[in-house]
Parts: sequence; structure tokens; C-alpha cells
Amino acid sequence: MRSCPGITQVTSACSSKGPRIFTCGPHIDGEHPAYPDDSVVARDADEAHRWAERNIEEGATALKIYFRLPLASARSVIEVCNAHHVPCTAHLEILDARELLLAGLHGVEHITSLGSSLLPRVQREAYRQAVLADNDARRDGRYEMFSHLQLDGPPHRKPVGHLAQWADLSSGAMTNRIDRLEQAGLVRRVPDPDDRRGVMVELTAAGRRAWEQSVSAQAEKESVVAAALSVKEKQQLNALLRRLMIEFEKREPAKK
Repeated sequence: MRSCPGITQVTSACSSKGPRIFTCGPHIDGEHPAYPDDSVVARDADEAHRWAERNIEEGATALKIYFRLPLASARSVIEVCNAHHVPCTAHLEILDARELLLAGLHGVEHITSLGSSLLPRVQREAYRQAVLADNDARRDGRYEMFSHLQLDGPPHRKPVGHLAQWADLSSGAMTNRIDRLEQAGLVRRVPDPDDRRGVMVELTAAGRRAWEQSVSAQAEKESVVAAALSVKEKQQLNALLRRLMIEFEKREPAKK
């Protein structure tokens, strides 16, 4: 970046509110990076902090996080960017975009980066495991994943039948779950405006808060695992958890 001082000077001086060019330097990735020639590898949060500081010191006007960087390390890069008032963007496949945006991330590379944050838990984890095992799994997988999303905003409601299909549950099992959630004040049943006989399930304000808290708690747990285990240990843990998940699925009663 220092070899191109003219570019750095022009982009830094630009006051245009339209599109701008940023010099990011090598993106900061985790172990087994997707593009080894274009990245630096941070093995923990401290190393991620050092790489971020080094990139900025060498003239970077923005930093880019890549998708294998663990949550704690990604937060460390964002902290450096905020301290230097430098934009930080990320290409996400494994991490939850919501957690990084809450941590201060300024932008997300590609709309498909949001897909894994919006999928149901089982589908999201299956995609994460595929990408952890093979970087190339994301090439077509991210578009297939994104095509299954229902990008509806408030009032956060869905037909009961759609929820049952989404969660892969029988109608009876879905009804039981909704009953419990309704008793807890987390959801309410409302008429389907497009179907006189239909019923929709809608999140209450309490339900929305509970969902946000659960997402945050899960991300914290994952960051502990990411920081405490080596790459080999993570792979072993992933394999063991997959065996357990498959066994649980085998023992589930058949849907009626």
C-alpha cells in the first residue's frame, strides 16, 4: 500500500458521498483461509489485533474480515477499526452477521453473507459444518441457502403450517410447541388475512426480546469454543456433535 501513495492520498481526501475506493490490504482470515495468497491468518484475538494495527499502519483506509475468522478475533479487528475511525467490512459464511453488526461492523460483503444468520438452526448448522470442512462448499451453497429464506419483516408472523414445515415437525408437535410458547407469553395466534380458516403465529414483544437474548448467548458460547480449541480439536468436536445429531434424529419418533 505504501508503494501507491497517490491512491491513498486521493481516496483519503475524497469528500464525495457516493461510492469510494478503499485500500484494505490483505483481508484478515482464520486458519485454513479461503484465499491464502490474499490474506493474513490470525490464530487468536491478539494476533487479529496485531494484523489490523499493521494493515492500518501500512496505509489501509479500510479493513476486511474474511469468513473463517472466529468471533472473538473478528471483534478485535472491529475494535481496532473503531479506534482508528477506519471502516470495517466482512465476508461472512460461518459467523452470525447480527453479532458483528452489534459489535460495530460497518458493512457486509455480498447479500449472501446474511443467509446463515436467517436460516433455521438445523439448516444453518448444516451449512456451517459444510463450510468448515471445505471452503468450496460455500460457492454454490450460499446461493442455495439464500434461496430458501423468507425475508419478511415485522410483524414477524407465519402460518402454522409453514412453521411446521420449516422446523420439520408434524402438525401435532408444532401445535404443542406453539401452545407452550403462547402460555409463556412469547407468541400469539392471529387470524390469517389471506385464509379464513387459517391461523398465523406472531411474536410478541417479549418473544422478540427472548429471541435476541438467545442469539447473543449462543454466539458467546461459540466464541468460547473458538478461542479455547485448536483447529484439530474443533474438527474432532464437530465430528462428535454430528454423530450425536444423527443419532438423535434416528431416535425421534416418526412424524404422524
